[in-house]
Amino acid sequence: KKIVLFYGHNGTGKSTVARYLQDTTHNNYSHCSYVLPNAQDYQILVYNTDFVEKNFSQGSFEGVFTLGETNVTAEQAINTAKAEIEKLEKQRTQKQTLNGQHKEKETTQEKAIQAKCFETKHMHDKKDLDHCLIGFKGSTDAFYNEILKTDLIETPEYTFESLSAESKELNSKSATQKISIKNLVLDLASSESATILNEVIVGS
Repeated sequence: KKIVLFYGHNGTGKSTVARYLQDTTHNNYSHCSYVLPNAQDYQILVYNTDFVEKNFSQGSFEGVFTLGETNVTAEQAINTAKAEIEKLEKQRTQKQTLNGQHKEKETTQEKAIQAKCFETKHMHDKKDLDHCLIGFKGSTDAFYNEILKTDLIETPEYTFESLSAESKELNSKSATQKISIKNLVLDLASSESATILNEVIVGS
């Protein structure tokens, strides 16, 4: 077999010729052409850096290679997928950390609100309205949950003072009886003689 060797300084076009022979249909070589006698008898094979990059992949361990363009492409896809997985795992970890921090902050704020509410309750311990707190005045959580179940009144009709006065009056041993509402008398006998009650009503 005849062997033709190309010699030349760097930058004189050796790699360009090799790339052209490797892929004569590439747009970069649309104005190039070559002629071989009995071209059907030839199979052009080019071994250059492009061939190495496509067909050999350096593995994680030095000296271990993956051979074959298909295998190299698959390995590159796997590595890309692994990198994406690592990226997503990192994002998930960051979100979980932030979520935990938010929950911790929320819990801390809620505990502070509970403590403030319970502190306000102490102002009414063993006073005229103390009996209104029976059932949940000994527990911060129970008292706070009871507050959450209570509808908020923007403009209350009563003040602590007025409620306290009413509570004193209701619980006072010297309470006086209030005048009750007069009894209502309804004369049904006279109503039965009404003319309208003698009318016969028939459904249509």
